[in-house]
Amino acid sequence: MKLELSEQRSAASDVQHNFEEGISRWSRLAYRAAYCTLRSTADAEEVTQEAILRAYERLWQIREPERVGSWVQRIAWRLAQNKLRANRTRMRKEALQPRERFNRDTPVDHMIRTERAERLWKAINALPRELHDV
Repeated sequence: MKLELSEQRSAASDVQHNFEEGISRWSRLAYRAAYCTLRSTADAEEVTQEAILRAYERLWQIREPERVGSWVQRIAWRLAQNKLRANRTRMRKEALQPRERFNRDTPVDHMIRTERAERLWKAINALPRELHDV
């Protein structure tokens, strides 16, 4: 039992050491996966950092240490897909809201429209009676 536990700790230590050595290489893989999905440097960098962090936090879950690179790349790709989906949802919501936001009158807008309507009706009333009806 103690031997198994020490072997597991040794294996986990090896994976952690290899992970730290491979971060730059795996970061490039993760960045490529994120950038191909998002087409934004800033978003791809953000996703890459998040993918590396998540992989490091869940390092103990890896079953095949030699496949850490593809595992990190897959995490980055999934995070990028989630971000893309969230961006599309946000864009759809924003596309609907600006009309409401910009159509609201400020007190100044209301005053200008009221004064314009009053001047228009004064001008119409100043016309001869036969020109009132169109």
